[in-house]
Amino acid sequence: MTREAGAAGLRWARSLKSAPPAVLSCGADRGAVTDVLDAVRAARGRETGAELDLHRLSDDDLKGDPLKLRDLLTARPLLGGASAVLFRATGESGPAQLFDVLEEIEAGSLVPEGVLLVEAGALGKKSRLRSVFEAGRRIVCVQLYEPEAGDLRNAVQRAIQELGASIEPEALDLLLEGLALDLGQARAEGEKFGLYGADLGRPIAVEDVLALSSSARGYSADQAVSLAAAGDARRALSALDRSLAAGAAPVQVARAVERRLKRLHDARALMSARGLGPREAVAALRPPPSLPEARELEALASGWSPALIEAGLEAARRAEIAMKRRGSPDDAL
Repeated sequence: MTREAGAAGLRWARSLKSAPPAVLSCGADRGAVTDVLDAVRAARGRETGAELDLHRLSDDDLKGDPLKLRDLLTARPLLGGASAVLFRATGESGPAQLFDVLEEIEAGSLVPEGVLLVEAGALGKKSRLRSVFEAGRRIVCVQLYEPEAGDLRNAVQRAIQELGASIEPEALDLLLEGLALDLGQARAEGEKFGLYGADLGRPIAVEDVLALSSSARGYSADQAVSLAAAGDARRALSALDRSLAAGAAPVQVARAVERRLKRLHDARALMSARGLGPREAVAALRPPPSLPEARELEALASGWSPALIEAGLEAARRAEIAMKRRGSPDDAL
């Protein structure tokens, strides 16, 4: 059975009155994947009247003791409650012991006292793990898609407000620039700023974000790189001047160029190797890009050829060498 889409899947999990015996939560946003499984575990705990003990099992655990998963799911602790078993899949499939248990749950020959929670990254349509859960009647697949900009904004803003703080719109925009497409990271960042702003006596301002957020401090340099990659030389030079005036070292800017081109190189490699489109290739990058970076890479992946990327990387390397040799690194940059 399938429950799709990030927000809808999470709402479904949080509204559960009765938890399914086994749930697969999969997607690129690990924070959202974890939130779904936490909500399922909490629902099963409410059913049993006690918080479920959490047991984490790996591939090696299941292969080393084929009965361990089954024993944990059917055990009845002396003090009541049951066990939640978390298995984190590292690929598109899983060990035979996992599929044996899922088959028994589907057949009704195994009725867990607790709940089986399976966590995975983004799974393709041909994934055996995803296919088994989607085809099941008793087991459930929650397929989570990458969050949109509004999801991240809401997560940060909600976390800040829950701690009694507020943030100016411009400051929130700047904070979001440095976040990856991960709701868990967004909430954590919101909680950090919420604690900071709780006793501030005023809304969190741009200056506060620049002081507290390491990602925001490099914004002007990253903006210069983005504008240059897009071919906007005039605005790129203006952003570069702001970055240098704020104290950025020229060699750091050159390395920022190299990092961006390496990400673009990796996206192009995924497009060639897997036959992916620009958006799918960028979503598959690890670590996941921030929302602005993802949108930028999607646009650049179609226009920058592998040869042009290699030329850009070589130019960045030559510039860094020149900065270290010359007396005026700004000129070399």
